[in-house]
Amino acid sequence: MRFPRFVLGVLAIIGAMAMVSAQGAKLLTEGNASISGKVIDGRTGNPIAGVLVWASLSSYVRQPPAGLTDADGAFVLQRVPAGKATVLAKKSGYALGTSAALTLTDNTRMTDAVIRLRQYGRVSGRVTDESGRPVAQVAIESYLRTPLDQLAFDQFSLPSFSNDLGEYELEALPGQYAIGVPIRTSTFPTSGAISHFFSHNDVFLTEPPTALNVISSADRQWWHRVENAPVPPLETPPGHLLTYTTTYFPGATSLSTASLVTVEPGAERTGVDIRLRQSRGYRVSGKVSIPLRPGSGAEATLIGDPVAERSGLSFVTATGRVDGAFMFLGVPPGNYTLAVRRVITTENLLADDTVPMTVRLPVTVGNQDLTGLSITLQRAPEAQQNPRVGGG
Repeated sequence: MRFPRFVLGVLAIIGAMAMVSAQGAKLLTEGNASISGKVIDGRTGNPIAGVLVWASLSSYVRQPPAGLTDADGAFVLQRVPAGKATVLAKKSGYALGTSAALTLTDNTRMTDAVIRLRQYGRVSGRVTDESGRPVAQVAIESYLRTPLDQLAFDQFSLPSFSNDLGEYELEALPGQYAIGVPIRTSTFPTSGAISHFFSHNDVFLTEPPTALNVISSADRQWWHRVENAPVPPLETPPGHLLTYTTTYFPGATSLSTASLVTVEPGAERTGVDIRLRQSRGYRVSGKVSIPLRPGSGAEATLIGDPVAERSGLSFVTATGRVDGAFMFLGVPPGNYTLAVRRVITTENLLADDTVPMTVRLPVTVGNQDLTGLSITLQRAPEAQQNPRVGGG
């Protein structure tokens, strides 16, 4: 059988992956077993032709057994070594399919392998700014509403990126999705950062950064990083920022208000356009007191979208200094929950662990900075402290 060029490329990748994943395994060139079966559409049960099928083996072989399905969706893999194996199947427009785990002995003839593929649907649209101009090279992500929890979403697969015309296209399995441009921000100190090794935020700079998406506060004590925004934040007097925030189709700023897109197998949903808008952001700052030895610290997350939090999505974070001070830059007006999490550091790793890991504080940001927040991580069950309100 003559394989198309793209199939040969895939087979080369499969061989390289097998070599890496099976280091130390017994080297086999070929075996005497065979696997045959069918690849069908998981929804309709119809056979699928032209599917690349290959065996993932517990033993390394130089060329994993592979083939293409015929017009009836049938395939045969010959010269398969004895041992544990799984049959994988992939075709453009479908998610990767796998068979049940197989155990083969010499001369085994496995004849009833069935692989069901799930067909993708497509979503396409444009990303523009407030003036209707195309926004290029930003990531667009899809968030699948979970069937068991209507107030939660799961991030689906890898993001798509807009082209120079702002156009994008992404594939998704059938379901209801929020489609959005995630813009993540983090603020961290220029010096005196917490020294820790269990925190997700590991970027601490002691010299001015050169990246266009990182700017400093007016007093040069804090860096502010923005990821996936079309342009860097613009500083306006007196130290405020004009910046973009996470936006969902068609222009919602929270998952709870996003218009959901229904994806059907094999169908394309067009016109899922997202318009980004700049807004003026203000500073939210304060200090965390932790009754532990010096050097302990905390991280803070500002939650403006409870559904995003429920879904495990975090878009606004800040890392405090060793003196407990923290700062958020570029926060648009709105209602938030400030969640402060204790950081496990080298200094407090063996200290008293009765201090709660997280304290939550409702805050409202108006049209001015919100400063002087005071949070104490006390030796008591997690509690929600009194709300704070900024200027209106």
